[in-house]
Amino acid sequence: MKFIFILLSYSFFLLFQNQSALADPAIEGPDRFSLTILHLNDVHGHYSGFNVENGFCLKAICPGGWGGSVRLNRIIKAYRALQPNLLLLNAGDDFSGSIFWKFFKEKPALLVLNSLGYDAFTLGNHEFDGGFDLFVYFVKELKTPVVSANFNLTAPVKDLNLKPYVIIQRSGRKIGIIGLTSARLPEGFGASFSEEMEALKRAVQSLTQEGANIIIALTHLGLKTDLELASKVEGLDLVVGGDSHSYLGTGRTDDVGPYPIIVSSPSGRQVLVVTSGFGGRYLGRLIVDFDQQGQALGWYGESVAITDENVVKLAAPEADEALVKGLEKFSKPLEAQLGRVLGQIKINGQPGPFTNQINCRQGECLSANLATDAMRSALPSNLPRLAIINSGAIRGDIPYNGEITKADLLTILPFDNKLAQATITGETLLKILANSVSKLGSSKGARLLQVSGLKYIVAMKDEDYFVTSVKILSAEKWLDLDLKAYYDLTTVDYLSQGGDGYTVLKDLNWRYSETSLTEAVEHYLSLGPAMVSMGDRVNYPLSKEKGL
Repeated sequence: MKFIFILLSYSFFLLFQNQSALADPAIEGPDRFSLTILHLNDVHGHYSGFNVENGFCLKAICPGGWGGSVRLNRIIKAYRALQPNLLLLNAGDDFSGSIFWKFFKEKPALLVLNSLGYDAFTLGNHEFDGGFDLFVYFVKELKTPVVSANFNLTAPVKDLNLKPYVIIQRSGRKIGIIGLTSARLPEGFGASFSEEMEALKRAVQSLTQEGANIIIALTHLGLKTDLELASKVEGLDLVVGGDSHSYLGTGRTDDVGPYPIIVSSPSGRQVLVVTSGFGGRYLGRLIVDFDQQGQALGWYGESVAITDENVVKLAAPEADEALVKGLEKFSKPLEAQLGRVLGQIKINGQPGPFTNQINCRQGECLSANLATDAMRSALPSNLPRLAIINSGAIRGDIPYNGEITKADLLTILPFDNKLAQATITGETLLKILANSVSKLGSSKGARLLQVSGLKYIVAMKDEDYFVTSVKILSAEKWLDLDLKAYYDLTTVDYLSQGGDGYTVLKDLNWRYSETSLTEAVEHYLSLGPAMVSMGDRVNYPLSKEKGL
């Protein structure tokens, strides 16, 4: 399901208003300055890209696949050769989410980021996953300026290249880039966050005083928050975002709007908002013509697929040999260990190829259905068995052919969570589901629950989202949720301990298992082709019905 409601909820959008038929690249004149912004976000360690089956690649370059830092580097170099007034920006979360992070931590990230030569990098919440010391080492070793106006260290660190914003000059024009980071830190990290909007306003004011009249917010806050900031903070020209894994453009089942989205500022100024999906599959490319006062005159934008086809179209230079060899040092040791096929799945009884790969934070997704089915079968019970997992735990897609390797499994489920089970009432389950839909469309959309043994429907009223129907699978029959009945719920320890806002789960009497989520799925796959249903577990009719 697409998050079309993101667009509907913001009546202030001025979609494509005053957009010129901008040439590519734009033609500059004495009163016109053309700026190209290339951007990525939420790569999550997918530096080798994806193979032809959309599975995790265990090579530096996957023939016939897509994504990957080697292809990306070639495409970026081609655009740099064509368009001198160019910025390359990264909206954070290069850490975590693939086997590169699992086995090698920050080392692949530093190799790739320093090879690509970003002009600015903002911190994603997963840049804190390795702890404070690793974070400090990463920022010091990164050759790119790191910007975050709302992130504050408890104590200063000497020679740390971390600033609220930077000013970069192109053809004599001063361009200000302000960073903003989602306020999610591990306990005891030694940092805090300022309020996002106020931090942004202060930075815009400072940049204006310093002579920058093109101002970009580089954020890791999620698309919904980006749109809100663009509509309320005066002085912005562009918002380049990440965190929600949103794809903008056309041609995909999970696109959430055009590229770019145009928002009206308080004074009526047009602000362009962009983001580029997840996993490094796409490079955002936005060309904007500005007048001398920094007003956008017109623009052209697209999400560029990182494919061999586009490498050829752009006549891109040859692969960077140092980058290839550097990635091979990480990928080659993993090939023999993780390349074996664990099993195969079928959707609704049918084998692959599959084409319905979507962002789990926007609705039901196949990877999560496999995971929750495995969880539900892993622990015994005499009661109706249910399983839930937060969408943020799912970091990859099922390969198109349905064959899952160990590398695929560790990419789909990169976090080492243990299973936990508790007996709950239907009334408690309803509270859990209410939290699931409470942040739809925001940076906290990762809390959306994927489920097995139950299905639920969500409706919208006055921009609020409600659970309107819950069905429970009991003795092979779908029954209405009974608020007084008891059910056995299986989840992961992260949620049982209150993660993603599920504080209602902390008070339950949990029975913890030594079985991890990945072990449960691996065992499930070993039993034979896994029959996974798809299309009826989490539904969003977007009606005006009253919630339960």
